[in-house]
Amino acid sequence: MSLSILAMQSHLETNDNSFYILASWPRVVENEVRSNGPEPPRRELEIAPRLRFPVSAISVSSNEEASMKRTLAGILASILGLVAFAEAPTIVDEWSQVRTPPAPELQQVKVEPATTALLLLDFEERTVGPRPRAVATLPRVAKLLEFARASGILVAYSTTLAGSPETILPDLKPLPSEHVVKASVDKFFGTDLEAYLKGKGIQRVIIAGIVAEGAVLGTSIGATLRGFKVVVPVDGTASSERYAEQYVAWHLMNAPAVRGNVVLTRTDMIGL
Repeated sequence: MSLSILAMQSHLETNDNSFYILASWPRVVENEVRSNGPEPPRRELEIAPRLRFPVSAISVSSNEEASMKRTLAGILASILGLVAFAEAPTIVDEWSQVRTPPAPELQQVKVEPATTALLLLDFEERTVGPRPRAVATLPRVAKLLEFARASGILVAYSTTLAGSPETILPDLKPLPSEHVVKASVDKFFGTDLEAYLKGKGIQRVIIAGIVAEGAVLGTSIGATLRGFKVVVPVDGTASSERYAEQYVAWHLMNAPAVRGNVVLTRTDMIGL
């Protein structure tokens, strides 16, 4: 009989009609393992030495006793597994030990205007004003918008659920011909944005917006799931916290669905 419960592995062993529980726990090796390449140090798991718990050393005289002892052994193994689970560290326990991964590489981006759109997400007073890092993005985003319009790149906007085209900041106001949708974090969900972009032959979207962990992350994921390639200029998005911006950059480079479909860049690295 074998039993594996989360962090602990245990099984029943018989020897000369006696029963034992053998248990082992994975544990983190504190000594760091370093590779010869550029990868950061990492910690490894190893299996602790097995502990042997005798259930009974008395010879079994009947099938009924054997069945009872197997049952008791299973119960004991379950209890040991629960104890091991309770003692296993969580990410919250190890929070201060987590190392920042290497920064992603920003890439030069050449766009094809006929198949590219610039999406400006939630640049409103209510989202930008309380966030100094968001205010700092405005001159760069304004230049990106000027470049897009001059190059014939389609421009579309979004607002928050409480916003409207009138609440978009003056320096980034949409033209009457530019499409505006209203939605929560995924600007495709519950709007006509997908149909509008695909109806214009758009295959790639440049996404700038506020906030990074909200509209930018949600819409980048939504875009890739709908078949668009995504470009995110990291200096065209912001949050209240640097950690949120860092996490979003990591997520876009590493998470399923977006990995391989998103390019990180800067506004001054986007050209024709």
